[in-house]
Amino acid sequence: MWVWALVAAALLAVWRRAWPPIPAALLGFCWASLHAGWVLDRQLPPALEGQDVVVEGRVASLPTRSESNLRFNFAIAQMHHGAREYPAPGRARLSFYGAEPDITPRVGEVWRLRVRLKQPHGFRNAGGFDYERWLFQQRIRATGYVRSWDGNVRLKSPLWWHAVDRFRAAFAEKVAAILPTDPNGAIIIALATGDRSRMTAGQWDVMLATGTNHLVAISGLHVGLVAGLVFFLVQRLWPWCRVTLRWCAAPVAAATAAILAAGGYAALAGFSLPTQRALIMLGVVLGAIGLRRRVAPSVVLATSLLCVLVLDPLAVLSASFWLSFLAVAAIVASVSGRHTAVKARWRSWGRLQWALALALLPIVVLLFGRASVIAPLANFIAVPVIGMLIVPVVLAAVAAYAVAWQGAAAAGLQAAAWLLGKIWVLLETLAAWDHAVWWQHEPAAWTLVAAAVGAGLFLAPRGLPGRWLASLWFLPLCLVPAPRPAAQEFWLTVLDVGQGTAAVVQTRNHVLLYDTGARFSPTFDAGQAVVVPFLRSGGVKRIDRLVLSHSDTDHMGGADAVRRAFAFGAIDAGEPDEIEGARGCAELPPWQWDGIEFRYFDPGPAYRQGNDASCVLSVRGPGGHVLLPGDIEAAAEHALIRRYASALPADLLVVPHHGSKTSSTPSFLNAVNPQFAVFTAGYRNRYRHPHPDVIQRYRTRGANLFATARDGAIQVRLQRAGISVTTYRAKHRRYWSSH
Repeated sequence: MWVWALVAAALLAVWRRAWPPIPAALLGFCWASLHAGWVLDRQLPPALEGQDVVVEGRVASLPTRSESNLRFNFAIAQMHHGAREYPAPGRARLSFYGAEPDITPRVGEVWRLRVRLKQPHGFRNAGGFDYERWLFQQRIRATGYVRSWDGNVRLKSPLWWHAVDRFRAAFAEKVAAILPTDPNGAIIIALATGDRSRMTAGQWDVMLATGTNHLVAISGLHVGLVAGLVFFLVQRLWPWCRVTLRWCAAPVAAATAAILAAGGYAALAGFSLPTQRALIMLGVVLGAIGLRRRVAPSVVLATSLLCVLVLDPLAVLSASFWLSFLAVAAIVASVSGRHTAVKARWRSWGRLQWALALALLPIVVLLFGRASVIAPLANFIAVPVIGMLIVPVVLAAVAAYAVAWQGAAAAGLQAAAWLLGKIWVLLETLAAWDHAVWWQHEPAAWTLVAAAVGAGLFLAPRGLPGRWLASLWFLPLCLVPAPRPAAQEFWLTVLDVGQGTAAVVQTRNHVLLYDTGARFSPTFDAGQAVVVPFLRSGGVKRIDRLVLSHSDTDHMGGADAVRRAFAFGAIDAGEPDEIEGARGCAELPPWQWDGIEFRYFDPGPAYRQGNDASCVLSVRGPGGHVLLPGDIEAAAEHALIRRYASALPADLLVVPHHGSKTSSTPSFLNAVNPQFAVFTAGYRNRYRHPHPDVIQRYRTRGANLFATARDGAIQVRLQRAGISVTTYRAKHRRYWSSH
């Protein structure tokens, strides 16, 4: 389709030579495709996935330490497996488990490491974070971990051009040493160096709820404030010395100093993408001042946009790209042509916050599925305090540390922490409000278009007829409900949670959640990363039954996050003694929701511990029958056959125990005889699930096989007209996906 579109556009461009947008668009398309091709060309050979390989390269990012590992980007220059050298895949994201402080890789160093790599892979579910897209946009073409080996050695120390990165790392450690018990130290490190890895989940929750999360990144706002402050000071102080005026005008000197200050701050942040965009925009504005030219704001915005896309066409995959340019456009539109008296500036500042909130609402809902209701109020207070007070104090501490004035640096950091503590109390109070965040289900495209029209009307000049209708255009986004099954129909979605299980059953008016996936670390679990975003994207407000099949962490590891996020009814569990407030599913009677029958199959009192204790849930409606057996193994399968032989046949079976060879016995498959089988196993998991013999058993019986590792989330709609199965990866195909 795209090839034919390009041919048609090229012919039209030749025919209409005086119409430059078409050849410009063709050139841009080819430039973006060329960049994407360069990234995709550096692919890890599939034969090397899971193999021990020896790599040499440079540490390409500040390592971030968690409780169990050290994580960093590694620019691979050479890669060997055995005696053979393979083409290097470029950047890889590595985890180093058990790294001691004296052998910790530091940014810029060259190392030889033995690693195990795999191609980029992430969870693929509605509402969830697209990790594969993020890796592609960051030019990371492999992920893996460092293997224990005596040959893991540092080959070279950082070169001189890594001095800024070394300074960033050293300053972060200095802050941690001066403020060892102050949680605000992590935010100060983020404000100074752009490293947000030390911030806790609670801090992020507060900032997301108040819409102030942009303040802890060294973004265009901070770079612009620093440049503006330096420009103001230099322009005022420059004329005091008449000698300086003889060789340089004050505006030119101020513009030069401002761009240098902005560049230094961007370097301190590692020249992240938001700071690069801010530097380009400031370069256009300050360059015009230096050349004594008047440039329209629209030209500044368009020129900056063009420069960013020429330098990095893949920036369009970043949410911050859209938010930053739309925010600047909204600011320009809201202040253009308006002259405000000094006494009314605070009122104008408040109006600007509302303008930004409404202008960005459609894109924020599309990207994140939520919007902070209290963001205008929180930013009205926090932006001046953090931007005009805390950031300058932090930068003064950085400068003092750079010249080895340790006492002044410590005093500055403590002052910044004190100021941040005062504003943080207010942010926590605002975030504690029950309705601080408005969660929006995945909206229909036409409702977003309508909201964008409303945002445009809101920002339009006051004299425009019909401007008062702006609020009406937002109503479809707020009022159109999420899709739901019809009466006597139900939907089953088996989520992609890696090595684990999580499935959602929806009827017309009820929701059942079967398992919640695994907990992968103290700060990361499938409940928070996958289950909660999926349910919110579907407009779910309440979970009527939470079923935790048994107590293994790959089935209930995300339960705490789900219980914090939603109101819920009963909790059913295969091992109720392990879960507070749970009922044993084996003793519960069948029930009906909206014409759909739910029933637990109990293999018997002998099966009350371990995998065989799993809740075996049957969901039956006019459209078909689904069986979710948890992790039951051969003995429990045989018991079910003896007790429920006539009730076992099902249209779809979620394969027991992730496809382990200890389950899915031939007799059980003969009894169930599924038309569809779903394997819930992680990509290249250490258990090697599903077992090849088990896969062959299902294929022999003619079942249609699906796997979350390959297909992403699997949605099954059981309707009167029949069963339809769709996979998330097939429905949302992306050229950067490895699978």
